[in-house]
Amino acid sequence: MSHSNIKGFTLIELMIVVTILGILSWFAIPKYQNYSLKATASTQISSAIRPLQNAIFEYVAYNGQLPTSYTDLASSGFVGDDGLEYDSAADFANGAVSGIDVTFPTDTSSELILGVNFACTAVSSTCAKIAPKALQTLTAELVINLNDNGSVNMALDPSRDANLEFEGFLPSL
Repeated sequence: MSHSNIKGFTLIELMIVVTILGILSWFAIPKYQNYSLKATASTQISSAIRPLQNAIFEYVAYNGQLPTSYTDLASSGFVGDDGLEYDSAADFANGAVSGIDVTFPTDTSSELILGVNFACTAVSSTCAKIAPKALQTLTAELVINLNDNGSVNMALDPSRDANLEFEGFLPSL
């Protein structure tokens, strides 16, 4: 009786490979989840602020200063589908964004702040999508400044208190 060469893996070799894959997954899954949250936040913020951003940029192009009210934006043609000017955060609901709080510049502050709220916990007339659980209590603050040369600078400042809560998944726009 002759024994032929039996080829294959031993049980211990298979166990080592499974252990290595488990350890790699242990590191990779949280990284992927943060990446996925960052992509969702970035997409939702961008699509929600786009109409407001365009209106602000157009207003600055014509007037050389940041708008100080919704009425200023309405004067440059930025109105809702009903022909009325926007006047609340819910007017900007889009996707998983429940609204955008707008803080206009004042005598003491020269920056316009957009607070993007992710409070969509259920699909409704104002929420087309449910925000991921990690985003549901968060508000991203975008700061818009007018530079000396007349250009508009818009950024998600990671040092702002509201943006600190994003913990590793604050998108860059």
